[in-house]
Amino acid sequence: MNNNILYFDCFSGISGDMTLGSFLDLGISQKYLEDELSKLNLSQFDLEVKKVSKSGIGATSVTVNANKCDEFRHLPHIEDLIKNSYLSEQVKELSINAFYHMAHAEAKVHQTTIDKIHFHEVGAIDAIVDIVGSMICYVKLLEEEGSLRVVSSPLPLGSGFVKCEHGILPVPAPATAELTKGFPVKGHYANGELVTPTGAVILKTLQASFSHVIPEMTICRIGYGAGKKNFEHPNLLRLFIGEEKYSKSGFNSSSNFEKDQVTVVETNLDDCTPECISYAMEQLFAKKALDVYFTPIYMKKNRPSTKLTVICYEDDINHILEVIFRETSSIGIRKYNCERRKLRREMHTVNVRGFKIQVKVGSLEGSPINIAPEYEDCARAARELKIPLEQIYTEAIKLWKY
Repeated sequence: MNNNILYFDCFSGISGDMTLGSFLDLGISQKYLEDELSKLNLSQFDLEVKKVSKSGIGATSVTVNANKCDEFRHLPHIEDLIKNSYLSEQVKELSINAFYHMAHAEAKVHQTTIDKIHFHEVGAIDAIVDIVGSMICYVKLLEEEGSLRVVSSPLPLGSGFVKCEHGILPVPAPATAELTKGFPVKGHYANGELVTPTGAVILKTLQASFSHVIPEMTICRIGYGAGKKNFEHPNLLRLFIGEEKYSKSGFNSSSNFEKDQVTVVETNLDDCTPECISYAMEQLFAKKALDVYFTPIYMKKNRPSTKLTVICYEDDINHILEVIFRETSSIGIRKYNCERRKLRREMHTVNVRGFKIQVKVGSLEGSPINIAPEYEDCARAARELKIPLEQIYTEAIKLWKY
């Protein structure tokens, strides 16, 4: 069986128009997109689609030309607009979900409720076309490919300030910051906004997972969507469609394991107090360390010492080093990159006596071999119910199995 991947390579961020351009560059027909968009009861607009070159790379640029006087809409207006259209139910559902995500983000920023939010830029015709058009293209690809697992690279947010309806705001704009909660993000030398709220909400709505490296796949199609700004680097969004082959057990035919690239940082500590080492661990986890552990060692003159080891992603290395140098007595570290092989893991939720317990399940060749209820969930339930922790673990595993 084949599982197809749609990979968003956001090396220059993501926006609505860049996403539309990438989809068209992948091969979605402009006429098909325009015919589907005509099912929306929107004021007059047209798509200006043209081929452009960014740093010598050919790409598709999409501009929505529309009447700018009709820019302010509340969520119910947009919801009615989409529901009353002749679009497919799947496109309607995805599009409405996108605007609900946007409304929740705006409500959080403005400290109000979603029913009181009125959209500015995102309620404008061009933003509606970007979002709904992207969902139209995604559903079309889904029909063509049979299945699509959406994966994205980490998001470079840019730097500086951006001008919008509310004035001059910091990058990332507050709505973008809300929408990218839980996403791996990073700064970028480019002075300007690289990830827009529209771009962020598209990834959120498509439930993208994130990978620091391109997933293993056989690349079938590539599309480039052009942004409107010019930077030192090519302002493009690149989409890959690839084929990931699986055996009957559901794993990659070349391996029974998932894999990724991580960075390992080590340092030896012979004059650091246990309290400082413990505090350093807390701070390292707060800076996105994947794992932190200590190993008893003997150093010169037979001094009992501790080796601190941190596993992290390369993108987080500077924050990790800063914690080590600030919070421990280390004056030097060792660093190397390595490949991890992992069991394929899934998270499930069970209800133990009224408490929600997450259960992590690791599988090999399609069979679960490692079942681990989350400690914090179990501990909370054990404290509240005043029963042994082991009993919660046992009940959670039993509920998951049956």
